[in-house]
Amino acid sequence: MTEAITAPNTIKRHRSARFVLPKDIIIPPLPASITIVEPTIAHHAATVLRLKPNTHLTLIHTSLETSYLAKVLDISTKSLTLEIVSQDDAVSDGLPHITIMAALIKGPRWDWLLQKTTELGVRTIQPIITQRTVVKTEEWQNKLPRWQDITRAAVEQCDGRFLPTILEPSPLNQATKGITNDTLNLVMMERGEGRISIAQALGVQRSTKGALPEAVCIVVGPEGGLTTEELESLVSQGFQAIHYGRRILKAETAAIACLSGIVAIYDEGHDEGTLS
Repeated sequence: MTEAITAPNTIKRHRSARFVLPKDIIIPPLPASITIVEPTIAHHAATVLRLKPNTHLTLIHTSLETSYLAKVLDISTKSLTLEIVSQDDAVSDGLPHITIMAALIKGPRWDWLLQKTTELGVRTIQPIITQRTVVKTEEWQNKLPRWQDITRAAVEQCDGRFLPTILEPSPLNQATKGITNDTLNLVMMERGEGRISIAQALGVQRSTKGALPEAVCIVVGPEGGLTTEELESLVSQGFQAIHYGRRILKAETAAIACLSGIVAIYDEGHDEGTLS
């Protein structure tokens, strides 16, 4: 008697078991078995999630921006052996390439910014040093592994498909040199004339070019905001000053609010079929 085959899309996955694959793992032709020996993944799977053999989970391959359905074959605190059953269908989130240029802020607030911007689909995180930045950047390379751990955990949490690139902290005037003319460049501005809403900024781009932009860059200042000199420099480079309502937001809140607005607008545009 032939054993019934269950279709991958009918298999129930563990709702919290999503892991970003280590970069050195190569996926062979499917179906295939792999063993993950990265301690953090194996330990989390065995002791936190307490996964058992035959449990199905999601593997995220951030380089290919895809995910897989996998089944646990063997598990311990040191290794995790899986059978990769199938590759998930590719689904675009409809978002542009978003770069966030955020002034470094202290401790947990910066960690929170990294986590939430990753969940909202940012592609590139450029820490910037402004005139009012008070965070020391000499030891940023020692902090990079932690920053990457935060973004990886955020991708797993939100079922993302890619990891944002975290660039080396750079002075604001140097960071903006690499921005192309095809990018819609925005800067969050607390007060002053010439500001428009995020919706207006995207609407202007859509009305002149017929579609929402494929790349967006947002500059967010530190505690105390950007100086008048910095704002004038950005505007002279083609950055549009924007606001998010009448309230004065903290640096990390401003970044999240701006990204949330962009995601909402692109989500609506995606549903309407206005995105290329």
